[in-house]
Amino acid sequence: MHKFVLIFILFFSVTAKTQVGYFMLGYGGNVTNVDRISEVVNNYNETRPWLDKEMKPFSYLDGVVITFGGVIDHVWAETEYGFRSQKNSASGTDLYGYFNTQ
Repeated sequence: MHKFVLIFILFFSVTAKTQVGYFMLGYGGNVTNVDRISEVVNNYNETRPWLDKEMKPFSYLDGVVITFGGVIDHVWAETEYGFRSQKNSASGTDLYGYFNTQ
C-alpha cells in the first residue's frame, strides 16, 4: 500500500501542470546531539553546589511543525518550520539562604 501511495505521489508530481499548494500543521519530535549545550549545563550544575534539583541535560525536542508547499510547472517545493523546544530548570537555596529557581 505504501509503495502505491509513493508511486502515485511521484507520478502526480511529474505530470502536474497546474499550481497546487498545500499547508500542513502537525506535531513532531526528534532526538538530537546537543553535546555543547550539555557541557554548559554540566558547568552550570558544577558551579552551583547548593542546587537541590540540578538541571538535566537536553536530549529530546518536540513541538508544533508548520509546512508550506506546492507544485508549479513540474517543480515541487516545500518549506517547514518547527517550533521544537525543551525546557529545563534547576532550583535550590544558595549560601545566603535565598531560594533560587533558574
